[in-house]
Amino acid sequence: MKRIHIFILIVIAAAIGLIVSSMGSASKYVSFDEAIAMSKKGNKKGIYVIGELPKDAQGHIVGMEYNPSVNPNLFRFMLKDEKGKVMPVIYPDAKPQDFERAEKVVVVGNVEGDAFHAKKILMKCPSKYNDQQSQTGFTEVSASN
Repeated sequence: MKRIHIFILIVIAAAIGLIVSSMGSASKYVSFDEAIAMSKKGNKKGIYVIGELPKDAQGHIVGMEYNPSVNPNLFRFMLKDEKGKVMPVIYPDAKPQDFERAEKVVVVGNVEGDAFHAKKILMKCPSKYNDQQSQTGFTEVSASN
């Protein structure tokens, strides 16, 4: 074989290795039950859970606690996953702007004890455009720690 053929085979093998390794770290959304199981198995990479903010009959968010005069770097709220399980979420930073307006919330972190400890929050807020345009992106907010 010529050197160029050997070089091309090495490059192809490296590319395949990169693709396979990146597929293993690709994130997917899981329920709180799956997040609990993953955390118990020692997953510390960051688990993605998508859900909605539970609201009472008047439309107010239930279980949201943020008191910046006491601790500006502690935000707690409840999140209901897509299977209906509600779990407390602890975020070690300030409450994200327009959090109350979020349609969907993605938290990235791990389950510790009886709460989900988020390192990052992604929010999907209602579109400010008309109904013919859809907004598919999430706004990302990361903890400063």
